[in-house]
Amino acid sequence: MKAKDLATFILPVSAAIAVVVTALLQPLFLTPGNLLNVVGQSAPLAVVAIAQMLPILTRGLDLSQGGVVVATSVVFALVAQSFGAVAGMWAGLLVGAGAGFLNGAVVGGAKVSPFVVTLGFGSVLQGAALILANGQPISNVPEGFTLLYYGRPFGIPIPLFVVAIVWLLIWFMLQRTTIGRFIYAVGSNERTAYLSGIPTRTTLVAAYTLSGLLTSVGSLLLSSRIASGHPTAGSDMALQAVAAAVIGGVSLFGGRGGVHGAVAGAAFLGLLANALNLLSVASFVQLIAVGISIILAVLIDRVRFANRGGG
Repeated sequence: MKAKDLATFILPVSAAIAVVVTALLQPLFLTPGNLLNVVGQSAPLAVVAIAQMLPILTRGLDLSQGGVVVATSVVFALVAQSFGAVAGMWAGLLVGAGAGFLNGAVVGGAKVSPFVVTLGFGSVLQGAALILANGQPISNVPEGFTLLYYGRPFGIPIPLFVVAIVWLLIWFMLQRTTIGRFIYAVGSNERTAYLSGIPTRTTLVAAYTLSGLLTSVGSLLLSSRIASGHPTAGSDMALQAVAAAVIGGVSLFGGRGGVHGAVAGAAFLGLLANALNLLSVASFVQLIAVGISIILAVLIDRVRFANRGGG
């Protein structure tokens, strides 16, 4: 078997083995109730991972996601207190879209490293969130807002519907629209895309703006889960989202991967955390397991890149 083919099967086979072993050791793992619980817990990360996938496809990165998550949460809570949950949600989405637009404008217009730009904006947003919230959670949000996470029409968690809608919309955009083709082209070779007449700057702005908007959607799911606007909860989601996307086969070298992989990576991390919790594995051991998974995914990505002529 070629190295590329072997790399393709390592993670899926490892995941399948882990599921079987966990199910044998802890029968509760595969019960419908537990799986629905995993779906709900993984939903915010799944949406944020889809968001992260977009700049990664352009051979970029969005490390501002943690800042967007907390800023969205705090702005939502503050606006919702005076104008209601709907107005708060729109305000939160505007925060994410605005942050994403600024990221894209600087990355695409000034040609600055996305790592530096997004890390800087993320830090600004985290600081702003702490200032607005006085460093404390804002708990008096409208009671009905928690239904966004805990509501279960027909026994199905609402977060599952949200993930499904985002999943289908982004899949359609990437596979059936011009901007989707532009995103892949820019990630494969930005210089060639530019010479071919593709508006590379506009494409980068669109990718980062959409990333910020979707990150805010994930933040609202998380805020609904904890029933508050929180200035620190979810501040580490950027790295988790990168991990989910890479584990799901989205290449850090750009132009390769898709929304299915991002969702699968988030589901893998959710199942892994749930399995380790059910097996009473210490939290610091869980960090090691997740870290090993990320390193393995990156190595596999490198093998794939080398085998398609990337060097």
